[in-house]
Amino acid sequence: ACVATSLPISHVIAKVRGKASEVDFKTLLAEAKSKLINQTLSFIIIVYHTLCLKCFMVFRCDVFPDGKSYLHFAPDTECWTQSHKGMVAVACLYIPVVLFGVPLFMLHVVRKAMREGTLHDQHIQSRYGFFYGRYDTEYKWWECMIMVRRIAIAFVSVAIDTSMLQAAITIVVLLLLLNLHTATRPFVSDMIDTLEVFTLCGSIFYALAGLLFYPSITQKAQGEICVGGEEEAVSVCQEELRFKDVISVLLLVWTACTLAVSFFVAFFRIREIRASGAATRIIKEKLQIADDPVESSLSLGG
Repeated sequence: ACVATSLPISHVIAKVRGKASEVDFKTLLAEAKSKLINQTLSFIIIVYHTLCLKCFMVFRCDVFPDGKSYLHFAPDTECWTQSHKGMVAVACLYIPVVLFGVPLFMLHVVRKAMREGTLHDQHIQSRYGFFYGRYDTEYKWWECMIMVRRIAIAFVSVAIDTSMLQAAITIVVLLLLLNLHTATRPFVSDMIDTLEVFTLCGSIFYALAGLLFYPSITQKAQGEICVGGEEEAVSVCQEELRFKDVISVLLLVWTACTLAVSFFVAFFRIREIRASGAATRIIKEKLQIADDPVESSLSLGG
């Protein structure tokens, strides 16, 4: 009788183990897929500005006196040769699929998750959490705005050849983005909001300094060529050179302050993340929740 009753029990145990191993395999496969999506999109976001520049540079050709045209950013490459056509084909593929496709895709994913209330689901967070996790609830899509900023700055820097006009349009774009940021303050952390204001103001400062350094700054120096570091500099240029030195010092001070704020924010963010991780582990230990969903379900079932 004992043997007869033990056979069904062993059979049930074997079936449960088989189901558990099947669930383990599916879980591992889903985790690998989520990590692949997460890392691919993270890499695209990191190199997004460089991708924008490289794609736009392909279409910038300069005509030389011999009638031939060469790439502006690679003068050794003749335009519309076989190699250049290959670059154009790759750029034409990347512009709609990556430069515009990724922001639109992520905007669709985040907006859909916001409507359905699935932003905090495990599979959504593991795939796209890096994209919206830093932002407040109503601004989970703000990373798309940052990508639009990158593509706009890249387009201006490549498409416009006149330095003065390029700097002026860049300042207008950055001022618009600065106003949007200060009006919304989309980050969860106030420190990161402050850091973003610092970086935007620094970018505006650099562009403004480029406008000031390109021509003569003071009224007296208009039409003069003032070169710093020469003992025989004309007296009319002295005020000009002193003003440029002051601007240079201010730029260095602003850069140092921005770096200091960045390290300060990074330090406290690391402390917050570590404290949050420790609190999560303590809660799981108290509630006896396992990290592995299979193990957790089996322990709760037991």
